[in-house]
Amino acid sequence: MATKPREPVTILSLRNLSLGTAETQIKEPKMFTVEDAVETIGFGRFHIALFLIMGSTGVVEAMEIMLIAVVSPVIRCEWQLENWQVALVTTVSTRLLCFWVLEGLGSLSSILQG
Repeated sequence: MATKPREPVTILSLRNLSLGTAETQIKEPKMFTVEDAVETIGFGRFHIALFLIMGSTGVVEAMEIMLIAVVSPVIRCEWQLENWQVALVTTVSTRLLCFWVLEGLGSLSSILQG
């Protein structure tokens, strides 16, 4: 007759072992953690696309800041602007980029929804 392979004895298996005593085992309350939620939902195409889109927006923002740092002194001299006017050009260009990205994402979501 074939014998059943025995499992190694671990702390977890000893905790589950009931010795038939009158003492009740202490049960830990079950908690649903963020890690459990991620494991339940999984990681799919949507999460990869979201990661790529958000990463590319960060790269674009960094490129814009570097471009503004290079172009600001040039336009200050070329257009004879004061400091507050250069700051206004920077602010307006950043806000327009944010608006353009949000508008594009809104249009993309409308297309994807059908």
